Parts: sequence; C-alpha cells; structure tokens
Amino acid sequence: MDNNQNYMVPGAIVVAGLLIAGAVVYINGPSGGTDVNTGGQEVALSAVEVAKEIGLNKRDFQKCVDEGRYADAVNADIVAAEVAGGTGTPYFVIVGGNIEGAVVVSGAQPKANFEEALDMARGDADLVAFDENTGFGYLANLSEVVSEEDHAIGAVDAPITIIEYSDLECPFCQRAHPTIQSLVKENSDVSWVYRHLPLEAIHPTARPLAEGSECAAELGGNDAFWAFIDKVFES
Repeated sequence: MDNNQNYMVPGAIVVAGLLIAGAVVYINGPSGGTDVNTGGQEVALSAVEVAKEIGLNKRDFQKCVDEGRYADAVNADIVAAEVAGGTGTPYFVIVGGNIEGAVVVSGAQPKANFEEALDMARGDADLVAFDENTGFGYLANLSEVVSEEDHAIGAVDAPITIIEYSDLECPFCQRAHPTIQSLVKENSDVSWVYRHLPLEAIHPTARPLAEGSECAAELGGNDAFWAFIDKVFES
C-alpha cells in the first residue's frame, strides 16, 4: 500500500505539470494576440541601463525614478486605457480623419489590418463594426483626445492619430512596434501617440520602465522618450 502511494504522488505531479503546460500553450495561442494572461518575459536592460544606452545622465535619471515623479502620469494613462476599453496590450485606438468615433485594433495584428483601419478612418473603406473576437473594427461611441502632454511622433498636423496603449515588457507590444513605426514612415497623414498600460500582475518591470520613459522625456525631450521606447523593445 505504501509503495503504491509512493508511485502515485510523482504521477499526479507529472499530470498536473502537463495540464499547466497545456494551459500555457492555449493561453499564448498560435496567433499572438493581446498579452493578457501570459507570463512576463525577462527584460534584458533595466530602466537605468536603457537611459545610459541612449546617453542620458545616469545619476539624474536614477533620482527621477527614485522620486516617482511620473507615477501619476502612468496612472492617468492606465485610467484612459480602461475608459477606451483596453484591458490587454497592445491596444490601438485610431482617431481623426473622416470618422466621429474610432477604429480599434487590439493585439499585434498583421500590418494589413492596420492599413485597413487607416483606410476606414480616411473614408476609403467601409466601416466594419468592432468584433470582440477579432479585436478589430469601428466604435462610434469611442472618443479620444490627444493633448500636448502626449508623446507623439509623425507629422504635427497629421489628421489621423494612432493612440497606442502599451506595456514595455509585453512581447506582443514588441512585435507590433516595428509595424507602427513603418506605418508612420509610410503615411504622412498619420501620427503616433504612445501611452502606458503596464500589466503589473504579470510584468514586474513594466511599471519601472514606463516611469523611466517619462524620466527620459524630462531629461532629453520627446526624442529621448522615443529612443527609450525603441531601445527597450530592441533589447
């Protein structure tokens, strides 16, 4: 009896391990959607190391981070994301052009989907109602306002703005980053605003990196902010 029990316990552990592994595969999924339930990845560079890499004063940067100067700013972005319906990352809200509401693209979707979203905003494609299953489509009642406090890149007077809610430890955000970079370069009527949505429950370094990017902006301006974001995703 005792011998049987000794064999059964490891067997139960193995079965439980297989179930957990299966659940992780299922959560991650084959399509690479929004990063809601997945475990965090290891970040190669800390916020201070990123600041040093882009040429910022390490001591001044560290002081800014330690004082938590931009905790409220990050919190404000999180609230804005919740209002816009963002629960996972990356989450994109496209406003302006010829639409009153917004076109939403949720997750690291193919570039063609973003191009279709831009055409919808321009009025060059029929509006497709938002579908929660695809994470894509038009929401007439969604309104976003871009302010001078936002970090933007692209033409200042661009009629269309892609507002991204992102997590600097999110692998799907990393995957989508070059896609949006290319869209802004290729479309003179598009600007890009970056806002923070750190998923702290699964990404422990997301918050420090988010606040660090704001410290980078304080010390080096808008260019330093974007250099910080780029360097984090490169790592």
